[in-house]
Amino acid sequence: MESTREIYWNVGHGLATLGPMYLLALVAFSLLAYGCLRRIRVYRLGRPLNRLDQPLARCIAMLRNMLLQSRVLRVKGPGIAHAVFFWGFLLLFIGTGLIVVQADFTDLLFDVVFRDLGLECEVLSHTVFLAGLVADGRLSLQKGDDFKCTYHDSCYLGRHNGIYEPPRRLIEAAGGRIVEMARNRDQAFCCSAGGGRILAEEKLGSRINIKRVEQASATGAGLLLANCPFCLTMFEDGVKGANVEETLRPKDIAELLAERLPA
Repeated sequence: MESTREIYWNVGHGLATLGPMYLLALVAFSLLAYGCLRRIRVYRLGRPLNRLDQPLARCIAMLRNMLLQSRVLRVKGPGIAHAVFFWGFLLLFIGTGLIVVQADFTDLLFDVVFRDLGLECEVLSHTVFLAGLVADGRLSLQKGDDFKCTYHDSCYLGRHNGIYEPPRRLIEAAGGRIVEMARNRDQAFCCSAGGGRILAEEKLGSRINIKRVEQASATGAGLLLANCPFCLTMFEDGVKGANVEETLRPKDIAELLAERLPA
């Protein structure tokens, strides 16, 4: 069986698939270029304007038009609707001090990179956030039948941030009995998506995602749980390459919890 990497931006191959896509892209860019040229011709008819002569006044006018929506509000109906939507999203953005991210590598982006730029907020992976809701009793789960599973520690959530127990507590709260892989926690094995390798094809040796799936299959569990969408993508491809589609099913922890929500 030839293993293939199914990724959501894969649009297939061949002229029948790529031809119309590139043709539509060419039409879109042509219309964009035509519209820009028409604007340039109109702008050339006007007199040159020094836009750096009054920087303070121009910044105040820009903020007034943007934050107060003063120019938009001149049109009563649509203008009011636009302003309400804008203010609503602005308040939502300001009021969101707690950022929940699903991809574990974005913890690094928000917590380290953006914090150096002045961002002050609490950053949690979605598994940590959900584990807190379950622990506080704000999220109730129906256990149902107990099941056997194995759990993959993703690189950034695990080895980089040292977070190992919250995802496991979530699985146990949903009725899961975890059978650990030989390599787990700080000794876990990469899913092969890191470092941009989700876009690459291994030509030498064995594919990393297939090796990790084989490690999961060796536990005898029928369910491989992950907390990262990139890991999940690699495992959905890996079970095909390892020929274990019938015996091992990858799933996100959030999907598992959704199935256990009270009716």
